[in-house]
Amino acid sequence: MNAPTFRAAHDICDASSLDALGWGFSLKGYRVMRILIAFLAFALAVAVAVVGFDWLVGRLAQGGVVVGVTLPLVIGLYVLILHAFRETLTSRRIRLTNHPCAEFFRAMDISRFSVVVAEMLERLVITTAVVAGLSWGAGLRASLSGVPPTTVGALVVIPVATTLGMVAITAWVAAKLNDSHRSSQVMAACSGAATGVILALVVRWVAEASLQHPRAMRGPTWTWVAVGVAVVTVATGAAAVTGCVTLRSAPFLVRNSVSHEKARVHLRRSRGISPWVRVVMSDLSPVPVAAALARLVFLVWSVGVLVMAIAVMALGGVGVNLPARIVNQLSAILLLILGLVVSDLLSIRIGPAALAPRWRMAWELGANPMHLAIAPLGVAVLFGLFLVAPVAAAAGMLGGDALIPLLVVWASIACAWVAAAVVASDAALPDGTVPASTSVGLLSVLASTAMMVVILMTAMHGVGWIGFILTFVLLGGATWLTRQRVLALPSRPLA
Repeated sequence: MNAPTFRAAHDICDASSLDALGWGFSLKGYRVMRILIAFLAFALAVAVAVVGFDWLVGRLAQGGVVVGVTLPLVIGLYVLILHAFRETLTSRRIRLTNHPCAEFFRAMDISRFSVVVAEMLERLVITTAVVAGLSWGAGLRASLSGVPPTTVGALVVIPVATTLGMVAITAWVAAKLNDSHRSSQVMAACSGAATGVILALVVRWVAEASLQHPRAMRGPTWTWVAVGVAVVTVATGAAAVTGCVTLRSAPFLVRNSVSHEKARVHLRRSRGISPWVRVVMSDLSPVPVAAALARLVFLVWSVGVLVMAIAVMALGGVGVNLPARIVNQLSAILLLILGLVVSDLLSIRIGPAALAPRWRMAWELGANPMHLAIAPLGVAVLFGLFLVAPVAAAAGMLGGDALIPLLVVWASIACAWVAAAVVASDAALPDGTVPASTSVGLLSVLASTAMMVVILMTAMHGVGWIGFILTFVLLGGATWLTRQRVLALPSRPLA
């Protein structure tokens, strides 16, 4: 990476972000504002850490010191897990391995390494500022409370380990050029179920070993925690360096145009909705998209089967009954995150904005607009049902409402469809996807969260059928709005 190409990639990425926000700033003003936001985030995090540490010590005495020191470690680990989830299981993975604007950057002689670094720089700076503020604020307050220097040193190093870990994850995901074959969702579900059973057996073995040898399973001291943090820092640093070196020699892929594997529909010979379902399925058939969906299916099915197996083994096949309120709340929150990921993956490819030009042409050639509206949303709903089935079963086995996970995911898909239909989206990319604008994403998240709260509250008060009806009303509204988007000009949003 040389300075001119990185500067060009940085300018393009910042200009794209500024255009998506719709702000009338210059690039220089936008960057100054971003630096100011990072500084304010750091200062606020330091203040929160110091005040929170004092509050914990005042409430829990010595236990508060332990909690105050442990929280930055947990937050750093959470950030790494969340970053790994985003880079490997969302549409971000497809962008890293198969960038939609690859031919443009190749023509500009901008390296893939420069593009990846420029795109991750903004998120990296903000995240590092927040983690550093929390860790260093807690370390400063802990040093004044007589905490051992090794523990304070671990707190100082946490932001470094977190940043290096994020760089390593992004670099290695991007360095893996592409998935070699089209993955099957059914095979991913079967392998995920098998993995869940194996993990459940491992958990059972560890639990039995800890009960038989309690002294051997004794918790580590702070010195060992500090050593662990140091080892993780060195390991993530080595992974980041090797990942960046590998990425420097990784060129852009050539296959970045719209997929040619499209289903052909003869309007005079075809009747009903099935031809348009084939078209929608063909849009999800390219290798990067199919692989992303298969990875998501594998993860969800492995976790769902793992929970079910542990619930069955806990009482020798009888099952476990936890408080329904806790199970429902936890499942609703986790499935909201999953629903947002699924709706993003699907809506930018088969949503109203993505299919509007082709669907408009099909309608002008005589296709039924209602069939055009139902086909993509029906595929998304059926995929959500297939994806969430093991998690819903696990929630039911734990004593919760098995319908809540399914309704939350369906509501998220419907909200994404509504947002894409009524709010202007960004311009289509060369690979045919239509990325959601900031307004579309914000509306989708807010509406999905509101629906999750409604579904959860109605279930907790014994009127879950209200949430069920509202979800299907929302799906019907999404279908109608998609039909209206087909009948309107493709480039014109409804609002």
